Amino acid sequence: MFGKDVVYDVPNDVFMEQKKFVKVGLSMENFKTYVGMIEEEVEEYVKRDPKFSAYQKADSNEWGSFDAVKALSEITILTASRTLQGREVRGSLDKTFADLYTDLDGGFTPLNFLFPNLPLESYRKRDRAHQKMSQFYVNIVKRRRVASDDVGLQETNTIGFS
Repeated sequence: MFGKDVVYDVPNDVFMEQKKFVKVGLSMENFKTYVGMIEEEVEEYVKRDPKFSAYQKADSNEWGSFDAVKALSEITILTASRTLQGREVRGSLDKTFADLYTDLDGGFTPLNFLFPNLPLESYRKRDRAHQKMSQFYVNIVKRRRVASDDVGLQETNTIGFS
């Protein structure tokens, strides 16, 4: 699902190390800190998203409607990215990322496991979503490595080495 050398496609020792990150992120102590972040994300979403224009106008005579599944998918992506992946990831994506997850999920059906290379639109969407998501995270990793290298150079220079 995540691609070569990621999560389930890594040696067991690497997988166990990755699971530790998840365990820390999903601790009861962290869940308590997530509540405020989730509340802020939902309030901001409702305040700014055009789907909620009737609510935003505060006009009790105006009715509105929206696709609840789509809205909740978008809110889930926004809140999960902020709480579990951090401000850098959250700041780099928007609610359209939920569409990528939907496309990715649509390509994982029992048919996919029996016939993984059929020329189906759901497979093409899955593959495009996988590519876009992979590139998104690869870019973040690259930026972090550059920043880490820059910090290392600064530390080296302050110690007096060149």
